Amino acid sequence: ATARAIDRPASTYGAPAWSQDGRWVAIASLNGGLSNTNALLVCDAATGAARDLAPDPDRTFGGIAWGADSKSVVAVVRARTGTKLERFPLDGVPVPLPFEGRVVGSDPVTTATSRRLSFLSSTDRAPDEVTVYDPASGTTTVVTDLNPEVGSWRLGTTQLVSWKNAEGQPIEG
Repeated sequence: ATARAIDRPASTYGAPAWSQDGRWVAIASLNGGLSNTNALLVCDAATGAARDLAPDPDRTFGGIAWGADSKSVVAVVRARTGTKLERFPLDGVPVPLPFEGRVVGSDPVTTATSRRLSFLSSTDRAPDEVTVYDPASGTTTVVTDLNPEVGSWRLGTTQLVSWKNAEGQPIEG
């Protein structure tokens, strides 16, 4: 393959993901920020032309994976103390995917057919487990129990905490 410069300013980039048809490369990047990956670039592999599927800078991306038809990218979006999954079509608007109750803790990996994603996910009661997600049905299946002893531990709950910094701006974590 021939190396091509993409038509974007120099930046920090996440791990690239090739589309199944080999025509596109998706990559998370910065959109005017200092540290949060809030751009979802899709680059034409033949020309290097890039466009942002998520020009709204209010998202922070975790991992990304292509859909089976090479016409959309599924992205892990960090939201406060959790994560959500969204589908970003090459043409159209982002679509939230049904995914609740777990926090994605790794980049998603597609199956050979790209019909399902696998990743590590956790809850406030259990550490990371291998999880399989089917975007078409919204079905989430936890396929491991790596730390069964945790079920007997008394754990606290995750809560969103808010405060104001010295300049009076609201902060949460």
